[in-house]
Amino acid sequence: MQDSVTKAVIEDLNRYYGKDFITFDKKGMTLHYRGSLKEFFQQEHPTDITKKQLIENEIDFEMRFGDFRDDVLGGSGSMEYCGDNDKLYPNHFGLTNAPLFSFGGFLYEQDELPIKYVFMYLDQYQLKDWVVELRKEGKVTFETFIDNSKIHESRLKEYNQ
Repeated sequence: MQDSVTKAVIEDLNRYYGKDFITFDKKGMTLHYRGSLKEFFQQEHPTDITKKQLIENEIDFEMRFGDFRDDVLGGSGSMEYCGDNDKLYPNHFGLTNAPLFSFGGFLYEQDELPIKYVFMYLDQYQLKDWVVELRKEGKVTFETFIDNSKIHESRLKEYNQ
């Protein structure tokens, strides 16, 4: 199910979504534990129990993704995160529970505008928590790429008619 990441797609993604902490190349999407991403992970976030908690695992990140999008990405709704692909049923991407990031379109409302690109942490998601790996190793790569641009562009044409 994995597609090849072309040079044009890599350039497009780096131009619109690349940051000091996120890069795209032929290996996939790599998050680097530095800059505003590191600051966000090390920042204390209030919880419902009034304790303050750092982002230490995938569940913490999923719970705080809205804050991440607002505070770190400047409110950009064109990047979304899902900690478990199965939550997207019936619009999921194969039979896996892998975490994923999507770009362009609406991940949870694909009837509106399907997402354009997906990067999944598929190879090791059953063994490793990507947030733990990111903090430990300094970077983590979401290596499985899905190019959904044909469906995305087709739906855009429908809307523009």
